[in-house]
Amino acid sequence: MAIKGKTKGELKKSSSFHEMTDKELEKILVDSKKELQEARFKTATSGFTNFSKFKSLKKNIARILTVQRLRLIKEKAQVSESN
Repeated sequence: MAIKGKTKGELKKSSSFHEMTDKELEKILVDSKKELQEARFKTATSGFTNFSKFKSLKKNIARILTVQRLRLIKEKAQVSESN
């Protein structure tokens, strides 16, 4: 997977998301969604032209949601095993 850096709107390795806490993931998710919304608004109003940013933001959002889902599944599996 590509890694460009840690700034907003750039691709990150999914492994870096696995190392983050739930609170960190939630904060990055909210920030990424807000940034994506702002980029869409700028595109509609002022001719925003950095379309590669859309792709990287959406991929990061999908990666975060995947990590959160995997953690939820793992947590439920542990609860059902203990019963």
